[in-house]
Amino acid sequence: MKRRIFLLLFLVVFLSEGKTQVNPEIYNYWESLYYVNPANIRFDYTAYLTLNTRAQWVDFPGAPVSANLTAAFPVDKIRSQFAAKLFVDRIGYTNTIEFLLSYAYSLKLNRENSLNFGVSGALHSRTYDFSKISADDMLDPTIYSEKVNGLMEGNMSLGLEYNYKDMLQIGISARNFMSYFPALREKRKDPIQSATNMLYAKYLTHYFGESNCYMDFGAAFRQYDLRYVGDFMTSVYYDFNSSYSLQFQVFGGTVGDIGFTVGVNLLSDLKLLCSYNYNYAVVNTKSYGTFEIMLTYGFKKCPTCINVW
Repeated sequence: MKRRIFLLLFLVVFLSEGKTQVNPEIYNYWESLYYVNPANIRFDYTAYLTLNTRAQWVDFPGAPVSANLTAAFPVDKIRSQFAAKLFVDRIGYTNTIEFLLSYAYSLKLNRENSLNFGVSGALHSRTYDFSKISADDMLDPTIYSEKVNGLMEGNMSLGLEYNYKDMLQIGISARNFMSYFPALREKRKDPIQSATNMLYAKYLTHYFGESNCYMDFGAAFRQYDLRYVGDFMTSVYYDFNSSYSLQFQVFGGTVGDIGFTVGVNLLSDLKLLCSYNYNYAVVNTKSYGTFEIMLTYGFKKCPTCINVW
């Protein structure tokens, strides 16, 4: 009986934690909007890599730890981009992996405007680390049932993004929209990743007068399950020369998040961003906040391109 009660508590805790970490957004997604929209394209490089690691709610028991790796390969001649993403997430004894492939096409409306269309297909898996589970009888077949032993499912995402010169981006995405169809989950109530709808806008200023400073601003609105979340950010950049620059960003959200990012070009095409965030509304005890590090690298910068995002 104790074993059954423990297993029930385990599943309840897992489901509640899963809702907290649904489609976890990295704070640095403003640096690479491909993380949230398969229609985001960068034609300024022949290949573009990003690596992001995140330790969320540090010192909080069972806090999430995640890593993202993306590789994008734009082809200017056919106005297309082929990309892939690998996402790994751990929450306590729960491990989630996502592998995603995407294709995007850029329709050039005129010299200054373009409209991008993107689609992606993903494979999600969820497993459990039984070494972190304690029970009276670890051989109990209930513990190793199909529900607990691991899940796997496919999903798809769609995106649309408008670009004006190198100044304005407006995008909308519907990620993991197949989660809206329970019939595809073999009678399981909850998908591995819930559907997320997102609308965002990002505006980049030019240099201020004779100075080497410029800024960008961003706002986003996300909806998943019955939750609605707003994000905002503003960044200041200072260019030391054509290859090296310094960035400082402040960001926040309607769920009580507030934080900052410091970015620097280590090499002309290699950039490091370090972020810190604190949630004062939801997780305000036993945590030192959330830390995040991102590396971006572009291969073979293109002398001419459709846009410079």
